[in-house]
Amino acid sequence: MDSTPWASDAEVIVASWHDPVRFEVVFSRHFGTVFRFLAGRAPRDEAADMAAEVFVRAFARRRRYRPDRPSALPWLLGMAVNVLREWTRRLARADRAHRRSSSDLEADVDTGDAEARMDADESAPALRRALAGLSLDEYNVLVLAALHQLTYPEIADTLGIPLGTVRSRLARARRRARELIGPDRRIYMDG
Repeated sequence: MDSTPWASDAEVIVASWHDPVRFEVVFSRHFGTVFRFLAGRAPRDEAADMAAEVFVRAFARRRRYRPDRPSALPWLLGMAVNVLREWTRRLARADRAHRRSSSDLEADVDTGDAEARMDADESAPALRRALAGLSLDEYNVLVLAALHQLTYPEIADTLGIPLGTVRSRLARARRRARELIGPDRRIYMDG
């Protein structure tokens, strides 16, 4: 199997079973997309570490990759969702521990710092507020559909949920985002 630019991700991953260096092609193809997905919910430096973790996991699990799937992107984004969930849980645990141990109840996590690091256009504050106002499940389906242009079956596979759940979450996410953006703003969110 070949790791040339025209080889599918599946062909490259299978080839990497015997020649691990070939996995670099998958990394080169998809690191940017995985990073941008994670940076949509986490500060850039955290997102870079999480993206690296996704590829460490993918490399370790490459023999479990299903070669009947030519693109590895849904597989990688599924791992990114899991890494993001773990990071969110760690933050929540750390925040709870901080609140318990802190005598100053006003010492919450500084969200201004995270917002300052967002790589979003300054002209789109309504969209950022809308995305931040979505649940993690709503955010994941909306970003996978609108930004990464995954199909409903690919989203279902990425998140490990039924196709009907993808449809209902996406409809709910779009409706909720429109509510949060407000009636005076029109932002394209339909896939």
